[in-house]
Amino acid sequence: MNDNIETKNLRLIFIGAGNIAQSIVKGLLNCSYLNSKQIFVYAPTERNSQIFRDLGCHFTTNVQNVISFETTESNLHFLLFICVKPNIAKQSEFLSMFNEILLKKSNENFLIVSVMAGITLEWIESNLTIENRSNFRDNLVRIMPNTAIEINMGTIGVYWKSSKSSTTNDLLIKKLSELLNQLGKSIKLDNEEQLHSIIGVAGSGIAFILTMIQGMIDGGVSVGLSRNLSRDLVIQTFIGAAKMIEKTGTNPIQLRENVCSPAGTTIAGVEILEQNALNGTIIQAVKKSAERSKELSK
Repeated sequence: MNDNIETKNLRLIFIGAGNIAQSIVKGLLNCSYLNSKQIFVYAPTERNSQIFRDLGCHFTTNVQNVISFETTESNLHFLLFICVKPNIAKQSEFLSMFNEILLKKSNENFLIVSVMAGITLEWIESNLTIENRSNFRDNLVRIMPNTAIEINMGTIGVYWKSSKSSTTNDLLIKKLSELLNQLGKSIKLDNEEQLHSIIGVAGSGIAFILTMIQGMIDGGVSVGLSRNLSRDLVIQTFIGAAKMIEKTGTNPIQLRENVCSPAGTTIAGVEILEQNALNGTIIQAVKKSAERSKELSK
């Protein structure tokens, strides 16, 4: 057996056609990791169909087309991405459809990748039919990306249970890791609980950073800059700040102190941030998102 799965023999199936499925597909096509004909997207309605068809992907609203996708090729390997909202996943119609797809697939070349917030691997396993549970319990992976994967700059938390998996399954997980690293930086987590924290810091966290960026842009406008100029300056400032932390390894507070001259302009602004508890507010936002993820898992 080969030590690697060739990318040309990989097929991606997406259940759900929303924002996260779109971001994954666009990111993979951006970097030419695979071609659009290797991607098959299923959704119950045509609402987002044109987005995927314009990208050259297969799209269907008929689950039978998912079941029959590329079934005649013996050397293919499949990654099934579940990209639906948790409340949809818990509906009996979805679970019936999901189990129907798996009944026609082989655990030797098929990996299930959940992108659902708050839905545990244990819950997914418990909602498989007895036959599917026996076949696929070791073929379950959870990932938690943020939307920057669309431009190949994402952060992706990854978790799978350690098990006595087959060599083929190990190769599928290795291939998944390779694929995810095309989308940004993937991080293997020690336990599934950490995915809640990943959601707070990275999954939802990107929205917190975007909110801060918007505030800075508005601030630039309020002191007389055009919106476009303010936007350009703020974007470069955030990129520069992040790169300084990354390249120097210095604590961000120390980098901030280096800018704060006594009685200067920076410390005057930092004082306002401290008075309004910006740091504490961000901490509370991260904690609230992580707590919400835990609520969804119950």
